[in-house]
Amino acid sequence: MLSLVILGGGKGIRLKKLTNRSKILVPIFGKPLLEHNLIEYKKIKEKFLIINHKQVDIKEFIKKKSYKNIKILNEKKHLGDGGALYNLQKVKNYKNKDFLVVYGDLISSVDYKKFYEFHKKHKAKISIIAHPNTHPLDSDLVDIDHKNKVNRFYFKPHKKKNIGNLALSGIYIINGKLIENISNKKQKLKNILNQNIKDIYIYRSREYIKDLGTPERLRIVRSKLSIKKIKSYNFKYKIPAIFLDRDGVINKENDSDNFHNPLNLFKTTIPALKIATKIKYLLIVITNQSAIAKGQLNFKKLNNMHKEFLTLTSQNMIKIYKIYFCPHHPNKGFKGEIKSLKINCNCRKPNNGLIEDAIKEFNINRKKSYFIGNHERDFLAAKKSKIKYLNINSGKYKKIDKYKEFKNLLVAIEYIRSSRS
Repeated sequence: MLSLVILGGGKGIRLKKLTNRSKILVPIFGKPLLEHNLIEYKKIKEKFLIINHKQVDIKEFIKKKSYKNIKILNEKKHLGDGGALYNLQKVKNYKNKDFLVVYGDLISSVDYKKFYEFHKKHKAKISIIAHPNTHPLDSDLVDIDHKNKVNRFYFKPHKKKNIGNLALSGIYIINGKLIENISNKKQKLKNILNQNIKDIYIYRSREYIKDLGTPERLRIVRSKLSIKKIKSYNFKYKIPAIFLDRDGVINKENDSDNFHNPLNLFKTTIPALKIATKIKYLLIVITNQSAIAKGQLNFKKLNNMHKEFLTLTSQNMIKIYKIYFCPHHPNKGFKGEIKSLKINCNCRKPNNGLIEDAIKEFNINRKKSYFIGNHERDFLAAKKSKIKYLNINSGKYKKIDKYKEFKNLLVAIEYIRSSRS
């Protein structure tokens, strides 16, 4: 059984300049934020709201609205976002429940049923929704393996550059059995996460989830969005994407047959990807990395370079949702090669296995999507997935009349933007 828990006991210090009410009652789109969240999760029958006993305004709001299926759990003292979960021990039969926990200062639209299916499939103790954002250095980030299991959390503040852009959203599911181990003392959620790191899985989402805990973020959402727009990002609805080849499109290629550095960017890359993010396309990288199979590059080094690339792009207001890469190569005979990776696979372009994986994982509208590459194998992969193809011709490969060609990524993205208007 899935129950909803809204954490509303925060002090809301950052919003004190705007309101003297509890921060989860801050008005947005004509309603208090708490009301939006109760509407968003109205189909969950059992709901709990954890607040401080001094937050009388929240109690009055609940009473005025006559919400009958929400139970208030009062804290006598502030226990933090981790310690607050101790209050769930008051819930009858809590050990046999799963709790969908939502920070009260979030505005979001999430297909929580799909998220819950993910949680049950992995038999996770804790599942967390994560997504890229454009302020990674003041966010809690996470590194995961290919099975979506947590390798490591990077809690703010950050000093490293290779920490990626996958940020914790403030929405998670926790198995009720873990609640028993939470003590009645002030603690942060990160302590609970680190204690259970071996049993935590990350659910990647492209849905809209925004923390409204600062005046600036609240202003941006109020001025640029609407509830209808926020709901349009829900996983139930298909959205368009721009698939990007990496080498020769995002970064320069070297003259050798070895791997290419994703941080060796073209001058036009950052401006191009900023525009692509602004016009609301999902950005996904699809790249062949056969240097791994050839023994020229290992997984750890590639992942570290990708994480540094993702941190850099996020700091430049760019959202890249995922990098899919193929480590295989069909031909043998390379010194130091990894034999287990010398195979014919469906993920190496010109095959389209990675594109189809991305379409399924993010529910992408292929008819409105584009693939930008620089080689005929990119064209063939896009064609198999019935996605429009644009080619970057840097002069390294011969011009092919099958598709539109552009001198760099920026010109290609400008073409996509003009095609929308």
